[in-house]
Amino acid sequence: MTNNFLGKGLLVNIISVNQYIHNTQIILKHKHPAMKTRCIAIFLIIIFPALIPESMAQEVSKSKPVFGARFSTCFDFEINSYTPHNLLQYTPALTIDYKNHNFYLGPEYIRFYEPTKSDGNIYNPDLYGVNFGYRHYFNETTRNIRLFGQFNYSVYQIRYTSHRLGYPYTHNYKEIRTKNNVSIGINFELNKDIRLFSGIGIGSYSEFFMFFDDVVITTFIGLDYRF
Repeated sequence: MTNNFLGKGLLVNIISVNQYIHNTQIILKHKHPAMKTRCIAIFLIIIFPALIPESMAQEVSKSKPVFGARFSTCFDFEINSYTPHNLLQYTPALTIDYKNHNFYLGPEYIRFYEPTKSDGNIYNPDLYGVNFGYRHYFNETTRNIRLFGQFNYSVYQIRYTSHRLGYPYTHNYKEIRTKNNVSIGINFELNKDIRLFSGIGIGSYSEFFMFFDDVVITTFIGLDYRF
């Protein structure tokens, strides 16, 4: 009696499972095409980021502007002026990197060294101004090392006292001076955020870019930090 009851129960369960499987197959077979399309789209959206190659992701990130900060020290000296003088510049700047292009702007403090040939004036050694320019990075030559070309422009105020024979015997002057140069340099990436650089260039103190009324040799070193 008991065995018959158990046998009937097992048979009912097997029939129920088979019916469930059959119904599920019918539902999947007759699923609406739009529903299938949505399921496939959702699936691709979920797995698509994992399918993007790492190199492609890096190219996408490089195509976005990257902001940063820079500190550089520059030493200038004239080589063909009647009263040549030297400048030591300290420049903090904000930078924007976009692909191989770099733009920068910032204030600068300048230490003015008296002309090697006296012109009779007494100069204030502490000068202030603004510095801006453009830098283009070339492709990597070796790992973490890149060459670059740079156009740089500075505007600053110079102050000096001139002595006269007659009254008034002294007179204070203020003048706006400019400096422009073109240079080449080398950039070394310590990591993805910190870069060291140095370079050498040639320019002049003319207000017009690369007008060589006098010739100025420029050397510089510095550090970049990307935010």
